[in-house]
Amino acid sequence: MPTHDDWEELAEYINSADGTFTKSSYSWQDIGKLLKATSGWNDDNGKSGNGTDNYDFSALPGGRRIDNSFINAGYGGSWWSCSAENSLDVWHRSLEFHTANFNRGDWDWDIQNLGFSVRCVRD
Repeated sequence: MPTHDDWEELAEYINSADGTFTKSSYSWQDIGKLLKATSGWNDDNGKSGNGTDNYDFSALPGGRRIDNSFINAGYGGSWWSCSAENSLDVWHRSLEFHTANFNRGDWDWDIQNLGFSVRCVRD
């Protein structure tokens, strides 16, 4: 499973290959569009939530599980990181249908009640 640094390396690679993207403390602006699959994302007020999949990442909106309920399928996806901010918060990355941002987040919930997608890293 990717570390926080692995996710950052991916975003920095895309940034160096495709132009100058803006990075804030919790998001890379516009990189998410390049990672999203070309179909499978719901629309936002008539505007497609699909991406261009420039890097064959093919991110799909699998949603997430919170407190035994599955939510946001078709609208967003979150992927685990094996890095933690502290002993309670685990980092993850997310994409949403209404934005092209590649977001970093941490959950201070009991992670046993969360379900995110997993991407594997090949060394």
